[in-house]
Amino acid sequence: MSQAGCFSCTVVSPALGSPGRTKCVATSTSGTRYKGGSSLRVKDFAWFTAVRRGALALGVFVGMMASGPPPVLASLDADPNNYGAVSFSAFGDVPVAADNSVSMHDLQAIGISSADIDRAMTDGAGAWADEDTDMEPMGTGIYQRLSSWTDYRGRKIQVRLGYWDPGGDSGWGYAKYSGKHNLTTRAVRAATAYTPNWEDQASSTVYYQVVHKYECTGWGPWRTCKVVGSTTVRTVHDRRVLTDGDPKGVVTSYCLGYWPRCPDWVKNAANI
Repeated sequence: MSQAGCFSCTVVSPALGSPGRTKCVATSTSGTRYKGGSSLRVKDFAWFTAVRRGALALGVFVGMMASGPPPVLASLDADPNNYGAVSFSAFGDVPVAADNSVSMHDLQAIGISSADIDRAMTDGAGAWADEDTDMEPMGTGIYQRLSSWTDYRGRKIQVRLGYWDPGGDSGWGYAKYSGKHNLTTRAVRAATAYTPNWEDQASSTVYYQVVHKYECTGWGPWRTCKVVGSTTVRTVHDRRVLTDGDPKGVVTSYCLGYWPRCPDWVKNAANI
């Protein structure tokens, strides 16, 4: 053999009533002899070699795990003991365990994938910051139409400019929910378009949508996520139709438990 070494084996005559045994000697290219022992069969030697190599590979893997994730992943987190830590928020309710943990399966059901979490990990808290760039104004004055969509039942939701007077604490429309309550049109749309939680009043419809803030730690299959903050966005929509043929629209939208301004993580939700 022309590789790193070779084996030479001789059959040892068996004693009466005992099986034949093979004596093997491994010889390296340097001439060093590694004696396998008089009772070592060829298949036993092969099995021993495979086990030894497997143990070596396992040792290397355990060593890598003990030293943490690869440098590229570790560098994304300032805390070396908290690999891959990231916070984000999302509209939509999910099952929450007693320890506030949630599954990746349930996050995917509301539009959050592992790739989204990786994006937040690299881009930071402003990964999904919304500037309301999708609005298309129509008309002039406070009744100017800025955006519209349909709700869970197919009813039209209208957003108009409105106004907000901080001194008199009065107003309605976009000017109020953005100026007073720190919400964007995308956030209001997420709070009304998909939620099945609504109640009709005389001339208005009130919508309720849960928003959770999550914190995920770990990396790869060891990543775990839990809820670290929650609120419900309450939105009031006036259904009365004006002379332009559309509803008066959103009167106000705000976060229960946070007054008067919603926290930034609501308008920066990952799935809006």
